[in-house]
Amino acid sequence: MRNLSWLYTFVLVASSFQTIGSNTDSLNFLKDTTKLDPVVVTGLHTAIKTSESVVKFKVIDRETIIQLAPVNLADILSRQSNIRIANDNLLGSSISLQNLSGQQIKLLLNGMPITGRENGNINLDQILPENIDRIEIIEGPLSVIYGTDALGGIINIITKQPIKGQTQTNVFAYSETVGHYNFGGGVMSPIGKNNALNLSFSRNFFEGFSENNQQRSKLWKPREQYNGALAFHFKTKNTTWNLHSSLFMETIQSKGNAIINSTEAYAFDDYFKTTRGVHSLNTRFNVNSKWRVDMINGFSHYIRKKEAYLKDLQTLESNKINNNEENTQNNFSGIMMRAIFSPIKKQRLSLMWGYDFNLDFANADRISENTKYLGDFALFSMLDYQISKTIKLRPGVRAAYNTKFSTPITPSLNMMWTPNQKWQIRGSYGSGFRAPSLKEQYLLFVDINHNVLGNENLSSEVSHNFQLGADFKKYMKKYNLAYAFSANAYWNSVNNLIGLFKIEANSNMFTYQNYGRFEGGGIGIDQKISYKKTYFQGGFNYMLVKNQFRQETDRQVFFTPDINLFVSQEFSKQKIKANLFYKYNGSFFNFIQNELGNVSQQFVESFSFLDFTMSKSFMKNKLNFQTGVKNIFDVQNIFNINPLNSFHSGASNQMQLSLGRSLFIKVNYVW
Repeated sequence: MRNLSWLYTFVLVASSFQTIGSNTDSLNFLKDTTKLDPVVVTGLHTAIKTSESVVKFKVIDRETIIQLAPVNLADILSRQSNIRIANDNLLGSSISLQNLSGQQIKLLLNGMPITGRENGNINLDQILPENIDRIEIIEGPLSVIYGTDALGGIINIITKQPIKGQTQTNVFAYSETVGHYNFGGGVMSPIGKNNALNLSFSRNFFEGFSENNQQRSKLWKPREQYNGALAFHFKTKNTTWNLHSSLFMETIQSKGNAIINSTEAYAFDDYFKTTRGVHSLNTRFNVNSKWRVDMINGFSHYIRKKEAYLKDLQTLESNKINNNEENTQNNFSGIMMRAIFSPIKKQRLSLMWGYDFNLDFANADRISENTKYLGDFALFSMLDYQISKTIKLRPGVRAAYNTKFSTPITPSLNMMWTPNQKWQIRGSYGSGFRAPSLKEQYLLFVDINHNVLGNENLSSEVSHNFQLGADFKKYMKKYNLAYAFSANAYWNSVNNLIGLFKIEANSNMFTYQNYGRFEGGGIGIDQKISYKKTYFQGGFNYMLVKNQFRQETDRQVFFTPDINLFVSQEFSKQKIKANLFYKYNGSFFNFIQNELGNVSQQFVESFSFLDFTMSKSFMKNKLNFQTGVKNIFDVQNIFNINPLNSFHSGASNQMQLSLGRSLFIKVNYVW
């Protein structure tokens, strides 16, 4: 275990904070069944329970997030079933869902798309968890409402909402042996009779890590992050308004190793500075006695700067290098306007319709001609038809105009059969598409290490998704027992996949190309059991990918298992909770075509994560002390072969997955 002396000092210092926390409610879900049947809002005109939704949801609630003690969003999602996380030490963490990844997964913050992708991915390390109330996940396309980028699924991050009439203040401090030192807090307060305000702030610091700590250059780069959020709820006679605004800032230090000769000692240092903001206004009002409108209008922006310095190691002075190739800036922004018109009263036949307008802008040193934009304007409609008391049908369609690409008519069909209160059987078909991003079209990235050219002639990716699933829930009050079971099967087919390929061996030039078709699917089983003060959740998924080069090889399909377990035990008298999290990611095989046109094998080694956390409450649950061990198996690097690795990944067959085993402490106070 790395230097533990800080722990004793931290306990003394943290106790002087009036620090954070979270009120850890009982795990008795027979009284609070939201754990088994939570309320969801993503893609819906009104909040409903998951058992009533035609669309299949997964929900990660606030209690689970607290017990995980995560540093960022990647820590939360990496322990969930059917999800895989990859890491780049400069670009951060990225996600794979239903074997689709990158820009095929749409990330939302309170329904607003998050802007700013590097190498096609939103960096999950830049989304901090302290203000997250819950995460709603829809596996499979929801392109009828959300348009492009929603092929593999939707992940909607719902932040804490101010509660009318409730005042609360909290602060927290967190430290971990791998070099994380974080703190923050927030305040929730009513303003007048119908208004409420929520403010939060957090600062995360990571000191960086390498096995050889004597070198200036670190494998895991030091970073400092600041995150602030505001939520304001106000209500007039006929209208409800919810304003959400978040601002994130990060600085990553990439220090070079010392260069020493007889006359001087110096090093080259790079600083990567990121600013991201997501701002949205949700409005609900009644048009008349029959129709209601739910609107969201918002703006998101993302700026990433790279600054290069020459560091004199004798005088410790740093001078910025005057070179445009070494100092760059990328600006991406987006405007979104969406509205859903729906009937106020529940009817057997209900028509919902709306519009969805999106404008994306890019102004970057590495974008040809510097400034580009892409617009997508769509109308969509969904019809809820209650065929009988037990069968509900929802067809949907989206028609869009894109300023650059032709867009297909996007249909969907969802059906739910509820034979009784315990069972729900769901089936769905969804078509999706993804227009090539501005970066894929116009990127011009040429320096000593890179030679990448965008491609304006790309075609949109088009997908088809089929799902069939069953859910069962039973509450046995006599035995103080609650049980939930879920089984789901899916199949994805994506045409015109976009990837990065080498087109000139001599100049090492890469470009984006449509290179093939993806076909894959899987089956999954999830179970949840609550018995008195014990909670168990387990999932098993078996994913498969169809080999598109099966004529050149003897393998038709490739299978990958995925297992996750979560066990929580509450000791009421001692006010202690103990939690165990386990996630197994099976090895992944596939065959793909490399830059020379040859068929090569792709392989990712299997690995497992095991975490143990424990918390104890004091002072009527106002003060909460949490500790535990993360990554007990000490997984750090795994074997990875990918012939399509971009220039970001380098030539190594090792993927840096984690910092290894660590011990953490978190002290929370709320009043």
